[in-house]
Amino acid sequence: MSKKKLSLESKIKLQQEYNSLWFPKGFRYDLKHKDFINVTLVLIGWLLYLSAAFMTSYVVYNIINNEIISRSVSQGVIQAVKQWPSKDVKKDYDNVVAYNNSLGDMQKRIVGDVVGEDGQLIEKNDKTYMDLLNINHSSAMGVVQIPKISAEITIYHTTSDESLTNGVGHVYGTAFPIGQKGTMSAIAAHSGGVNGLFFTRLHELNVGDTFYIDILGKEDGYKIDTVKVVTPEQVGKTILHTKPNEARVTMITCTPIGINTHRLIVSGVKKEVPNEIPPSWTVKDNTLNATIIAIIVFSAFIILAIVYKVVKKIKRQRKLKQLAK
Repeated sequence: MSKKKLSLESKIKLQQEYNSLWFPKGFRYDLKHKDFINVTLVLIGWLLYLSAAFMTSYVVYNIINNEIISRSVSQGVIQAVKQWPSKDVKKDYDNVVAYNNSLGDMQKRIVGDVVGEDGQLIEKNDKTYMDLLNINHSSAMGVVQIPKISAEITIYHTTSDESLTNGVGHVYGTAFPIGQKGTMSAIAAHSGGVNGLFFTRLHELNVGDTFYIDILGKEDGYKIDTVKVVTPEQVGKTILHTKPNEARVTMITCTPIGINTHRLIVSGVKKEVPNEIPPSWTVKDNTLNATIIAIIVFSAFIILAIVYKVVKKIKRQRKLKQLAK
């Protein structure tokens, strides 16, 4: 049976349909009629779209990469202490206890971010403070873990820009967070930054949730009993309280993310593990797990849709070529 021959007009239409599989009709029309203004605008639009996609991908990459680095540093801090002789660990711990006991009444104490006459933060000039819990002279004192929000962050001396760029800063004037009864410790971190997630998800925590602090090879668990939003001026009054028979740690970050007009306060009291609160490794980040599953399903759907579209176009392309011969 002989193949039916197509007219020139039909072949042109087939060729146009073939081209439209890959190039938008409007763009081809503008190009054909040398409407370079519209062509330029379309190309600029696509370049802007690709640039936005690239920048978004770059930011996401940086956040993920910095988060991986941050976790690596935290593990390094924990492992470093394990290499210390037990007598050195005990000596440092005893010195920290003595320092905490010397702080006295918190209501009469200078707390963090106070600049001296030399223009430097006063805590930077407190050699006793800076030398204590200074793991391998890195200014790192320990690690805070918040399993519910997949946070594992190194705690550094002071809340200077350098400390908050790298992780969590210890608020000078509050006790070192070693789980000592009768002490109140405060730590602070950024939210929503590209250097790492840090305390970005702190708002997901509720009363009854737990967090953990690893210092000098000992992990203490804390049960959250206070979650509140205050103005910057109210932070000092909010965190300066404790009871003789409890050890308290308060976490602070700016809120709302990107606006930073207020401060989110999340405070917890030390509890025994595993009798009163569960071990850190048993607490799961259900939000992250659900998000990962959703991303995998969504990505798989998009990939399948793209593959289906491409395969369909290729089949149509081959068919049009056969008809045009």
